[in-house]
Amino acid sequence: MSNDKKTKANKKLKKTILIGVPIILLGTLAVFAYLILCNSGFVLKKSSSTEVMDKLKDIEGKGGKFELTQKDMYELSDLFKPKTKGNLMINGLNIEIVNGEVLIKAPISYNRFKKVNLLFSSKGKLDFSDGKITYVPYNFKIGKLTLPKKLVMSQILKYKNKIFYVENNSIKTNPNVIPVRLTSIKIRDNKILVIAAKPDTIMSKEDLNNASVNEIDKQLDIIKQKIQSATGFMNNEEKAKADEILASINGVKGKSITEKKKVISNINNVLNEETKLATNSEKKKQLAKISTEVSKVQMVTEEKGKKSQEKTEANRASLAKAKKGLSEAYVEVKTAKEQQVISKLQSTVGKMETNQSYDSTSDKVSIKSSYSTLNSASKDRVKYALFTNVDQKNIRQLKQIFGL
Repeated sequence: MSNDKKTKANKKLKKTILIGVPIILLGTLAVFAYLILCNSGFVLKKSSSTEVMDKLKDIEGKGGKFELTQKDMYELSDLFKPKTKGNLMINGLNIEIVNGEVLIKAPISYNRFKKVNLLFSSKGKLDFSDGKITYVPYNFKIGKLTLPKKLVMSQILKYKNKIFYVENNSIKTNPNVIPVRLTSIKIRDNKILVIAAKPDTIMSKEDLNNASVNEIDKQLDIIKQKIQSATGFMNNEEKAKADEILASINGVKGKSITEKKKVISNINNVLNEETKLATNSEKKKQLAKISTEVSKVQMVTEEKGKKSQEKTEANRASLAKAKKGLSEAYVEVKTAKEQQVISKLQSTVGKMETNQSYDSTSDKVSIKSSYSTLNSASKDRVKYALFTNVDQKNIRQLKQIFGL
């Protein structure tokens, strides 16, 4: 073959390659785009109902068995949909139980230069241990393109979320987001069968104080009887002091722990002084016994006072957290009436945080009245906003206080 023919053949080959390479690249990109953009006709199943919360509310006070149907799962999907900011938006979330496995699908949008709609999905199994619901993923996909598990888990690990967190290559649910303490979860016939423990009785600060006051009063009654029995050994001056002590015990009955501490401290000081001055051995012995009993009551009173103060501080911190959650809930409701309910809750919780002796009776009536005027859709939005923004311990507390 001549040099001219070789040159022509080489040029033709180069031209073919130059034409072929873009076609191959375009074909590869087309396949890649198909794999990413394919959503297999996925339709997001939305539920505006919050009946699942009512189901949880029913079981919350008594514990026991209940089941979550697929309809409940769609409602929970809406409730637990992660909030996103920036270019990546999660437009919804569907969780389905298929053949005993969990299938998660979430339509997402990426808005860097031009809006692109994608479908994120994952398949895995559900486990339960130590009160935590655990999702063990088999795979992660964008469209039909499988993503490296390690890559996805590392990204989820960076994402701060009060509902989910990553541990040991699994995604776990924070038990605090669930209003009941779970003891068992099983999947059967594409339903989730759940057993919830009977809730512990939470003693309010007022109940704790009342119980402490009553307990101390009983012990003071015993001391009063012992002082009355000892008056037979006393002279007139000592009897006068004993009468003052008895009067102070009667006067502090039913009063606050703080007031009791002052009276008990004073009684102890008087008895210690009288014991030192006593010359009669029997009298000294009796006064020493009473003084010992008063010292015990003083220690109990100090301990009760400390617990009451700890409860006060815990309540204040809890109310501050609830107030912050209510601020976030306020942004999520739609109508002025819905905002009014949340705003009244915020105001009352703020007053209770500042003054824990605040009488919220009239506020409760006003809040319940405003809530009762809402239609069912608005009530659902208010419950949804509260459920997703206020931690469950405070949700329970708000429910007890305001009855929503």
